[in-house]
Amino acid sequence: MTYKTILLVVGVSPFEDDLRAAADLCASQGAHLSVLASRIATLPPMGDLAAISTAWIDSRDSDLEDRVPESGVGPED
Repeated sequence: MTYKTILLVVGVSPFEDDLRAAADLCASQGAHLSVLASRIATLPPMGDLAAISTAWIDSRDSDLEDRVPESGVGPED
């Protein structure tokens, strides 16, 4: 049985080796490679902690700026 599509789920840790291995597998099988980059976000404040919501928003903005450059493509090297 041949594979038509392979899904690779990666996190923010170094994933170049996994990506290369999946690309090689897809090339050898003539399959399509789909990659999903995922990261767990910090939880929003709830209840009595709602007063710190601006700090949470700033934290989320900082996380996004660290991961996505202005081009919107991926982390800058």
